[in-house]
Amino acid sequence: MFDIKFLIFLIFIMMIGTSKANHSPSFLEEVLWKNRVVISFASKLESSASNTQNKNYERATRQWAERDLLFIEINPDLKVKINGKLTHEVNASELIKTFPSNPDKYLVVLIGKDGSEKHRSLKAIPNSLLFEIIDAMPMRQIEMMKD
Repeated sequence: MFDIKFLIFLIFIMMIGTSKANHSPSFLEEVLWKNRVVISFASKLESSASNTQNKNYERATRQWAERDLLFIEINPDLKVKINGKLTHEVNASELIKTFPSNPDKYLVVLIGKDGSEKHRSLKAIPNSLLFEIIDAMPMRQIEMMKD
């Protein structure tokens, strides 16, 4: 004889499985708990901050990789690069909706492994500040102790 609570639980589990099957995860959902992400939203009116953030990444790719950091660049024409390589994996419009800003101004956002916004700036984030923010995170502290 089935317990009604057990039956409801089974139905609930089946419904969750069905809803997930119909949902294609966003890029951020795919990297959740695996990577931290820096998203650079370039502006049509101002490109020096975007260029500076790109140079910051290029100067310290090893340190970015040590911190499981992905660098996403979104150009004004909505073309997307991940770690310098053009990709179609990421929906630029989705990220713009998720992290709204003035399209005439540059924006850079740091997203933690938990998917939450950790830092936002209207100018490039220097590597020293970026690493300081990340290295102070509890999850990063644990990672450093393991290494």
